Amino acid sequence: MKLGPLILDVEKQFAKLSVQFAKDLKKDFAEKGSKAMEDEARRHVSAKYPGSVHWDPSKINAAPQKTAAAINVDVPGAVRNYWDVDIYPKKAEYLTIPTEYALQMGVPMAWGQDTFRPKGTNVIAAVLNGSLVALFILSQHVHQERDPTLLPTDEEFVNAICAEVMK
Repeated sequence: MKLGPLILDVEKQFAKLSVQFAKDLKKDFAEKGSKAMEDEARRHVSAKYPGSVHWDPSKINAAPQKTAAAINVDVPGAVRNYWDVDIYPKKAEYLTIPTEYALQMGVPMAWGQDTFRPKGTNVIAAVLNGSLVALFILSQHVHQERDPTLLPTDEEFVNAICAEVMK
């Protein structure tokens, strides 16, 4: 009887099919998982920063890897979701940080004022309606603490991926 070799051949074929199935499953997971991560991150950012130009949801894109779900977040400062950030001026002596007043009037409008730096201060100011108003603070360094709420949590990503993959 030749049954023995037939059984071995079936086992080899099953092993080959299992390997291919695992590859297909990983690829499917990477594609669907990446799309789910993109959708979850965009939903989170849209809810947390409605109408923000800086946190534009279209700057978050699926980037499936060979065997992993992944996204690209093309937003400066998004790294703060994971680490503290220290910011230094690149070409100037100081960073120019707009005050709340300058933000309310619009930063370009604030720069359009007749500004000056009062002696001994780290402030760019202007006289508006007869009052001295600080428009910008000058700083040689800014430290920003880690903010793990900028993007969805790992659990939120996993739940989104599971929901998408199980469809």
